[in-house]
Amino acid sequence: MSMLDVVVRFHDMRQRDELDRCIFSLVTQDYSPLTVHLVTQRFSDDERESLRRSLDPLLRMGPGVTLAIRNFDAAEPQDARAALINLGIAGSSGRYLAFLDYDDTVYPQAYRQLIGRLQDGPAAIAFGTLAVKTRDVFDDLLLVRTRRLPFHGRSVVDLFRQNFCPISSYVIDRARVDAGDLCFDAALAKLEDYDFLIRFCAKYPANFDLIGTVVGDYYVKSDGSNTTLTRFHQPDSAVADWERARRVVGQLKQVTMISEEVQRGLGRRYDPLLSVARLAGLGPDRDRT
Repeated sequence: MSMLDVVVRFHDMRQRDELDRCIFSLVTQDYSPLTVHLVTQRFSDDERESLRRSLDPLLRMGPGVTLAIRNFDAAEPQDARAALINLGIAGSSGRYLAFLDYDDTVYPQAYRQLIGRLQDGPAAIAFGTLAVKTRDVFDDLLLVRTRRLPFHGRSVVDLFRQNFCPISSYVIDRARVDAGDLCFDAALAKLEDYDFLIRFCAKYPANFDLIGTVVGDYYVKSDGSNTTLTRFHQPDSAVADWERARRVVGQLKQVTMISEEVQRGLGRRYDPLLSVARLAGLGPDRDRT
């Protein structure tokens, strides 16, 4: 079995209970070997050591699971969510690569199923479906109220129109891609995952056979502190970040060309001028993110 690397972003020591749930979902995977690359944002040495000690009992439950902790300590970018991903990628070397945020989980069979799709065909990335669990936030607990399937789409063309594939919903086969393409735009504080998918899926074939098969849970907090799927007040800086990211993604769709391999996989005659926007039927004023 080839190594699976899972990059987990973590930036707030107050959220350790959620991190525990995330790591538990990884140590119970029925695919191994698996390395958890826990990437932290400007943590002290003491904080990282405290994390290691607290996670050790969980890791002992998964004999095929190992932990590596890496810390992003540069002053910029201030919001280092994309930089954390890049740090985790740089520290990994296994054939398969996945991402999982600290407040989300994957089901025990998830990675075995997704890697199976990669092994069965030429795709460089395989997608499944995530359910969304909405949690009410109280002073002393988080209570799950609903579970639903709000992400709609079934193909790469649907993905180019609008992102329906959260960052925890896929696995990448590194043996089929150029290492330089495994990089997130560190300047983006929002939509960094969609920016990556547009560039990646325009170049490499993708497998969507497991869309409709739920492979994990995406948790939404009712106070909006970790998502944009609910209505809540955002500071002006966050609104500006969203507006800038939408412009960047819209422009990216206009200038990114679909590779011959992807076009052939879609049953099309190769057109070197076929952009993501043209394939998705999006004009300059019709982009959706």
